[in-house]
Amino acid sequence: MIYNLTVPAIKAVFFDLGGTLWAPFGDRARQEVLEEATRELVREVYRVLRESIEPEVFMASLKGKIDGLKDVPSPGLQEDILRELTSLRRRANLDPESLPNLSLFREVDFSATVRDSLKDAGVTLDADRVAQVASHFAAALCAGYKTYPDTLDALDTLKERGFIVGVVSNTSIPPEIIDRYLLESGILERVDFRVLSSETGWRKPHPAIYREALDRAGASPCETLFVGDRFLEDVAGPKSVGMKAALCRVEGPSPGGVPEEFLPDLQVLDLHELLANI
Repeated sequence: MIYNLTVPAIKAVFFDLGGTLWAPFGDRARQEVLEEATRELVREVYRVLRESIEPEVFMASLKGKIDGLKDVPSPGLQEDILRELTSLRRRANLDPESLPNLSLFREVDFSATVRDSLKDAGVTLDADRVAQVASHFAAALCAGYKTYPDTLDALDTLKERGFIVGVVSNTSIPPEIIDRYLLESGILERVDFRVLSSETGWRKPHPAIYREALDRAGASPCETLFVGDRFLEDVAGPKSVGMKAALCRVEGPSPGGVPEEFLPDLQVLDLHELLANI
């Protein structure tokens, strides 16, 4: 489905990762993967420290610290965020720090979150041990990903056509862990760069992460297309800084009550359909 045919020549294409290029938990539910990764963490803590922890306590603490980042905002909060994104779109020099709702999108420190959750479960580790255990936990969370069948072909085709291709993803997982699986999947060698919220400190839809990607691409917003499966992070956020946006792998209409300026320029069911429209 094409909403806007007035797309100027596109030079760069940025992709969301989870839900767009790969399924982060494969065919499994997020909770199932979290529980299994927690069991791995419990074993790792016992291996390095010979101390036992209660996995339920750790998981409850972790859930309280990170789940808010994963949730779809309430309708009221989304409206407030859209108002702030509208202000950004209309005033390019507006300081994002003056927008309180966008300030909620600061990324958490993964190692510190694991450390604090372990402490809540009765285990205190030094910095080196925290880094070791957190890395093990992060790898266990990511290991079950599955790349979508059309991903590698689409990336190859875009590169053959001369596009600058990047990945822009929200993740609290440390960059070195994500890179391990991007390399394993074949995605890393097919893109020019990747920008992760765990390195920029800001999650989509905060403008900082998009601007970092534009800087790395050497592209202007008007010649860049952002592709993703989530409205706020992958359509409204990119459009607030002047990019075009394609909503991918989502059936049905865009959310109701959305200002026209934040409607996707394209809506496609898969990456093959995307390629046919750019």
